[in-house]
Amino acid sequence: MSEANFNHRQLHESPLTTLALTATLGIFWGLVEAYHPTDHGLSKSIDRLDSSLAQVNGTAIRHRDYQRALKLFASGKRGQLNSEDRQLVLERLIQEELLVQYAISTDLPRRNQKLRTALLQSVLAGLDIEARAIAPDSRMNNGLEAYLTQLRNNADIQRGQN
Repeated sequence: MSEANFNHRQLHESPLTTLALTATLGIFWGLVEAYHPTDHGLSKSIDRLDSSLAQVNGTAIRHRDYQRALKLFASGKRGQLNSEDRQLVLERLIQEELLVQYAISTDLPRRNQKLRTALLQSVLAGLDIEARAIAPDSRMNNGLEAYLTQLRNNADIQRGQN
């Protein structure tokens, strides 16, 4: 596609597409880690994994997230990771955070129905993973209902006239 054919709508769809793909990747990542946690000889301390590798507008990119991204990247590569690969992974995490910050600052989760749906699906999948980790034999529905009740009890909900 030439630059002359690049329109305003495509500009907004590109970050949304990237954000949606990133959310999908995050869900997949969470599922893999929840059901097949691995160490692969990494003996780093929890403190190091939770420490910040980079900051994007004050938001930390943790070593833990970087290590997971490296594992995922390495699984799709035939050879060993090199310094360029590692830099590329870090740059992708920075781009991802910039896109998330853009989405939040422009209130996209409320204005874009596709993004809102993907976000809700991701949240529900995360709650399902947590519920299964805590009580593998329980049903997700009970945990979700309890969580929604807790959210509702802590929320300031004001209804207008019908």
